[in-house]
Amino acid sequence: MSVLSTVGEPLLLHRLVTKRDVQGAVVALLERVGLKAEDRFRYPHEFSGGQRQRIGIAARAGVAPEADRRRRAGLLARPSRSRRRS
Repeated sequence: MSVLSTVGEPLLLHRLVTKRDVQGAVVALLERVGLKAEDRFRYPHEFSGGQRQRIGIAARAGVAPEADRRRRAGLLARPSRSRRRS
């Protein structure tokens, strides 16, 4: 699974972009986290650990605004906080 698929699939799944616009959205997200546009054709095993984390951040950043909107509308449950043990 290439970086394009890793970052682009959540965008398509949540219908935030069309298939036509997914490459542009992925490029924008990668550049936002400090990766190059050409990196979208590479595979995760070709990156260092820090770069892999950036790919995960880019994938999350793409859907985060949508999840926040759904949560505010009451369509998504708030994440539960675990209680601290004394």
